[in-house]
Formats: sequence, structure tokens, C-alpha cells
Amino acid sequence: MRVLLLLAAALALVAAPLVAAPVPKPLPQSTADKVRGSWKLTKADSELDPETAVVVEFSKDDKLTLTINVGGMKRISRNGTYKAEGDKITYTIESGAGERTEVLTIKKLTADFMHTVDPEGKNEEFNRVPMKK
Repeated sequence: MRVLLLLAAALALVAAPLVAAPVPKPLPQSTADKVRGSWKLTKADSELDPETAVVVEFSKDDKLTLTINVGGMKRISRNGTYKAEGDKITYTIESGAGERTEVLTIKKLTADFMHTVDPEGKNEEFNRVPMKK
């Protein structure tokens, strides 16, 4: 009888993982989660000056910062807000002439690359800026 109880206990230990609840799959990331971070403009339909670096930062609190460095010396910074849903990024940015709102269409978005098209049909490609350690 004792051997039978030990055998049943051993069988229960072996079979328990087979009937345990499945491991839940992680939820897919939202567009806002995917775009969050800093992105450097690498290619655009309009010509880019090789001396100019354009970086857009999408923060967790739906704030946006556009930074333009010209020749490593002149720095222009503009603040705004954004909302990313589906294949659209709607942003409003402050400028000298007031606020400007625009809707970008996301054509491709991976962990390190983003391709957007503005309302005028101009393509822009961005590479993610690695986080500083």
C-alpha cells in the first residue's frame, strides 16, 4: 500500500506540469510603445544637409521634442505633443509662427527603423538612437 502511495505521488509530480495553466503570451505593443524613444532622421525626400542632424524624441508622457543641430554648433529645439495610434502619428509642435499640427502615416515600424509619409506625400526615414547607458 505504501509503495502504491509513493508511486501515485511521483506520478502526480511528473504529470502536474502537463496539466498546469499555459504561460500567458505578452500583449502586443501599441504604436505609442513602439515609437517611444529617440529617432534620428536618416533619409528624406527633401535633401538633407550632411552637416545637419535632426532627432525626434517621443516621451512616455506624450511629449515630443524636435532637436536640430546644424554643423554641430547651432541647436534648435522645439517642444510639442503627440499621439500614436494604428499607423498614424498626430503631432503638434510649437514654432515661431505658433503651433503646427500634422498627421504622419507610418509605412514601416520596427524596433530600430521607422518610415513615415507626411500629408504632402514626403517620405522620411528614421533610425532609433540607442539609449545611453
